[in-house]
Amino acid sequence: MKKKNIAMTGNFIVMVLLILGMAAYYILKWAFKLLCLITAVIVKAVGNAVKKHRRKKAKKDITDVPFVDTELNIEETSTAPAEVSREKLGLFDKRIYDGLFSPLIRERGEAYCSDGKIRDLKKTGTHYSCIVKGTADYNVELSFGDNDKIVSMSCTCPYYTERKQNCKHIYALLYKVKCGENKQKIIAEINRQIKDCKTMIKNAECYLEKNKQHFPSSTVKEFKRYSRLYSLNVQDYEKIRFGNLSEEILLRRLNSLSAVSFELRQKIKRTLSEEIAESDTVVPEACELSENRDGLMTGMASLMVFDELMTDCSDEKDNSYDEKLEAEMNSYCLEDWQKDLVRNGSYDVWNFDEEELEEDDYYFEDDDYYSEDDE
Repeated sequence: MKKKNIAMTGNFIVMVLLILGMAAYYILKWAFKLLCLITAVIVKAVGNAVKKHRRKKAKKDITDVPFVDTELNIEETSTAPAEVSREKLGLFDKRIYDGLFSPLIRERGEAYCSDGKIRDLKKTGTHYSCIVKGTADYNVELSFGDNDKIVSMSCTCPYYTERKQNCKHIYALLYKVKCGENKQKIIAEINRQIKDCKTMIKNAECYLEKNKQHFPSSTVKEFKRYSRLYSLNVQDYEKIRFGNLSEEILLRRLNSLSAVSFELRQKIKRTLSEEIAESDTVVPEACELSENRDGLMTGMASLMVFDELMTDCSDEKDNSYDEKLEAEMNSYCLEDWQKDLVRNGSYDVWNFDEEELEEDDYYFEDDDYYSEDDE
């Protein structure tokens, strides 16, 4: 009987121990989860407190620490630049020779020059010589004196040697020399302004890096990305040198680039000025989109500012056109895709007909030697 009681007592003790062990296990398990939850809440609260402290400190730094303006030296002006004129660039006015050549001869000479019929161009001081490819190869010479005055000219074509009249071959060389110099001056000015634009962008990047305590690091990275995209847009102007564009189109492109440079200068100055620190007054709509409501310029707010900086700075397509060129294209019955190539400077009007026409058939100057049409 005693043995039976002892066995029952032992089993009871074991059962109690098992129950206590399981209870302790679940208590510890839920206690651990509760502890983890409390710890997470505390960590989050501490993190929020730290972030709040940092935001307040950053805001105080923005207010108290002045911008370092050593890298950003942009002339501040509210007046748009005047249109770049031919006189300002010192371009040569070909109209001073209009009395020496008839309108038809001038038109044909320009066409010869544009078609690349001038070969072996040589320059000795103010004396120029070349071979112009027409019905035959003609030797042409030109000499200039003071104020671009022609002191001598000659051509071996029959129109000049026998008829004693200034021919399209001479005007082709004249147009090549003088108008070619004009285009080079315009392109040089375009290149100068492109260099200035790139310098402004680089200075703005350095300025932003120097004052990065005023902006989140993401803003600096995004601005650099935008600046690279803008640099690519500016490079489109550099392609102008490879196109066969008229002086008028080049001047329009130059003035367009001047407007872009002015707008870029103004936007950089406004965006990176000291007042930008108070982002809640400068770009309130940007701050409203941000989760940070305390007025500090966040990544989203800054990104919108720099997005605006680069807006409307790309090279817009020039919709203006040369009425004379349009009339010529219509007279040659060019298709729309051919007209687009001509407008973009990829081809000349006459390139599309060269395979069908012989060398001088579409000008008839030499063939109509005894005609008075050219007089």
